[in-house]
Amino acid sequence: MSLFESVFVKLACQRCGKVHDSVVRFRSYSGRADAEYQLMEVASRRDGLRVGEVWEGNADRYCDTCYFEWSIAQATAAYEALAELIERGLVTAREKGPTVQTEPSSAQAEQSPPPLPASAINAYAEEYVTELRKQGGIMVTMPYFEELNLSVGDQPVETEEITLEVDDGWTKFLVLIDPLLSDRMAKSGWVADGCTWEDFNVSLDNDRRIIVEDMQGRRLNRDGTRGDGARVSQ
Repeated sequence: MSLFESVFVKLACQRCGKVHDSVVRFRSYSGRADAEYQLMEVASRRDGLRVGEVWEGNADRYCDTCYFEWSIAQATAAYEALAELIERGLVTAREKGPTVQTEPSSAQAEQSPPPLPASAINAYAEEYVTELRKQGGIMVTMPYFEELNLSVGDQPVETEEITLEVDDGWTKFLVLIDPLLSDRMAKSGWVADGCTWEDFNVSLDNDRRIIVEDMQGRRLNRDGTRGDGARVSQ
């Protein structure tokens, strides 16, 4: 069972402009957690929704096709940003695998694989993106680069137990890579902050009809237009 209520609407994709079926997800806390509504549907009083209340919700910015392409673009940009950090000497990347065995003075010693140059990251990017396309699914998060051992300075970037503490390696890595990733996505025409949803307000009018408004106060119409009939594009 879903924890959210849903309003089925039509939205214009903010990438290609195509009008498509979408869902505004919201949580009223007073209504049925899995309730589903059509835009402008009259909500039953038994559902618990109250006139005068406003509930925060959101819906995907993109149609399914563009959302998938966004996922590919984000992965590609993330590997490009990693390569730039390596080139600038801010991050070190090593291939995961068995340590290299050497035999100084007949005693075995272990060495980590040598640091990878920035140019070597292209192969990892191609492999990752090829797998994404093969699976056909949408990866919301950027790659965790689990095929590599990363470090910021002398501090390892741990991806298995991410704590998001200020001084952990993953957090320091995010501080470095996030601006580069956002810049690349913006230059490619995507929302820079990686946000793939748009916020909406859901409420009831005086006749208990479900209405949805964007953050500029424009009501969604059944045909995917807003307020005066305009469609939103990125």
